Amino acid sequence: MINNPSFDEKCRAEVQKEELNFDWKAPIPFEDDALSDLCAGFLPTPLKEYVEAVSNNLHTPIGMGIFGAFSALSVALQKKTFVKVSDTYLEPLNLYLLTIMEPGCKKTANINMFRNVILKYEEETINKSEFGKSPQYIVNDTTLESLIDCLIDNNEKMGIISDEGGAFRTWSGLYTKGITNIDVLLKGWDGGYIRLKRKDRNQKINPFLTIYVSTQPFILEDLINNREFVESGFLDRFLYFSKEIKLEDRIKRPVPITQNCINEYEKLIFDLLKIKDQHFLTLAKDAFELWWNFKTEIEYRKEPTGDLFDCIGWASKLAGHTLRIAGLFQMIEHRGYYNEIDYSTMNNAISLAKQLIPHAKNALCNYSFFQKKQIRKSQVVWLAIKKMNTPYFTQTEITTKLKHNMPASLIKKCLLELIEHQFISEPIVIGTKNKAIQYYVNPKALP
Repeated sequence: MINNPSFDEKCRAEVQKEELNFDWKAPIPFEDDALSDLCAGFLPTPLKEYVEAVSNNLHTPIGMGIFGAFSALSVALQKKTFVKVSDTYLEPLNLYLLTIMEPGCKKTANINMFRNVILKYEEETINKSEFGKSPQYIVNDTTLESLIDCLIDNNEKMGIISDEGGAFRTWSGLYTKGITNIDVLLKGWDGGYIRLKRKDRNQKINPFLTIYVSTQPFILEDLINNREFVESGFLDRFLYFSKEIKLEDRIKRPVPITQNCINEYEKLIFDLLKIKDQHFLTLAKDAFELWWNFKTEIEYRKEPTGDLFDCIGWASKLAGHTLRIAGLFQMIEHRGYYNEIDYSTMNNAISLAKQLIPHAKNALCNYSFFQKKQIRKSQVVWLAIKKMNTPYFTQTEITTKLKHNMPASLIKKCLLELIEHQFISEPIVIGTKNKAIQYYVNPKALP
């Protein structure tokens, strides 16, 4: 016990008697809502090997590597490869991707491992060009007006790959006093028609965009609080990934990537970038049945009693996203020489899509990126309480102990969290002249 002569010890003794009457129950553990990593086993060769090699080199989650690879594949294949489900239903292969990672998770290094091959292809194409020009494939930040110009100059397709969230803030009206029109972002997901009024002419485009942003949790909070992004369905167009990187992974030494592995990945992306003709991928009968069953399952889960009801907009696009993933897998394996997606390829795409569901729910429904911070702080307070080695403590005592770690207002929130999880008792006012707020520690929460 930490002694404080200002306490009315007589009143404290009286309160101690009540301790024997506490109906202590086992504390409710802080829920381990850590998201699982994605599985590289669903990826075709040579992408599987390269994604695993990058993960082992940087000691970053497999999911970061998969999203980085998907962004490069999407840039290489957008507007020229489609999954043809029927005469009236074509699904393009471009993707919108968002990874939400804490600071220090090597977001830039991870993106560079997958983006640099596209920059290399651009440079080599320029060197071979008679006029020293070549199509531009990617940018890392752009205003919407500049993006439209890029699309017009580059066959109506563009990739936006960034390790920062600045693009989102620009698109939300940072430089236009909050006034913004995100039609090009909405239409760019599926090549929708846009008619532009220019000074000297009318311009018609059907844009295809790839967006991959790897950023910090506060950017997601900004996005979710942006009414236009939410109500327009812009956020529903993204696939999401997040995974905490633990200390033991952050301090591991890098495992070198073999040159052969790098060469195979580079050749894959180069081969896909060089494809000029449009390809229309079809589904084998059993692959279609498998996809249709998955689509039907999603519909049931979108009902008010289903687990996808709270993210119904995103779930409505999941079957289409699955087709896009299957199309990417098909192009990796066959590079345009065989266009029928078989059962195995579709099964791998569905398996990966199922793994992505918790990440989307976490981002769009649970807001647990922000809850996690509160839980971590509550765990810090609980650790400090245990170190005090006393059956009870006052709010002043714990505030003094943690004064260099967090403000008193946050400590109060953490104490409420600990009460809710039954680690400590409800606050009790003790003393007459010098009143204090005291808490009892649940003995069942101690070792």
